[in-house]
Amino acid sequence: MKSKLLFFDLAICALWMLSMFGGRGSWAYAALLFIVLEVLYRFVISFSLAHKEKRAWLPLLIFVPLIVMSVYVGVYNGVGDIIGSADFSGW
Repeated sequence: MKSKLLFFDLAICALWMLSMFGGRGSWAYAALLFIVLEVLYRFVISFSLAHKEKRAWLPLLIFVPLIVMSVYVGVYNGVGDIIGSADFSGW
């Protein structure tokens, strides 16, 4: 069960990573460093929680301010850019 939950969490992380890198503002030089760190720390959190580490909250302490900064700057999510680029005018 634990490995299935880790696999599901990693699949969600992969989709989230694609949406993070899919935004137009994500490839700005200043924002790219923060986004790469966010993705890295999200994977660290996933594996540390899967291995039941006692200090799994430490990467979370770094991850949360990075997310807050990227939301404040406006490069948090690229889902709208990914979906918005498709042409659904026939619908």
